[in-house]
Amino acid sequence: MIPFFYALLFELKILFYFFKKVISSKLLVEKKKKNTIIKHMILYLFDNMEGKCQILFFQMNKKVFLNTTKMM
Repeated sequence: MIPFFYALLFELKILFYFFKKVISSKLLVEKKKKNTIIKHMILYLFDNMEGKCQILFFQMNKKVFLNTTKMM
């Protein structure tokens, strides 16, 4: 079950990173339009979610590492 969560977190992290890159590239093209504030908010949301996925991924890695070293 744990490898499934690793894969899911990794895929979510990549997905949020991809969306972040797409939105930021569109923001470079459309600097003077009215909806840039909304795009900046979405960009911030994706950046935040990517960071949370990365933190969860590292916490799960730490727990698995500590559990395997206790067994040895």
